Amino acid sequence: SEEGPAFGGAMLAAVACGEYKNVEEAAEKLVKVTGTVEPDPELAAKYEEKYQKFRQLYPIMKDWF
Repeated sequence: SEEGPAFGGAMLAAVACGEYKNVEEAAEKLVKVTGTVEPDPELAAKYEEKYQKFRQLYPIMKDWF
């Protein structure tokens, strides 16, 4: 949904008004999964490599920022 934050707020309001017992129930009734996107393994490996470099550099450089 393009209205993710607003839809989430509406779900919370419905729970607060007693329409649903809890957020989990509201999500079960209202959220419809229409598809999934699987990560590209090649791109994921590239991101992981860059992330590991970031993890090494950040502690050294954090005071500069």
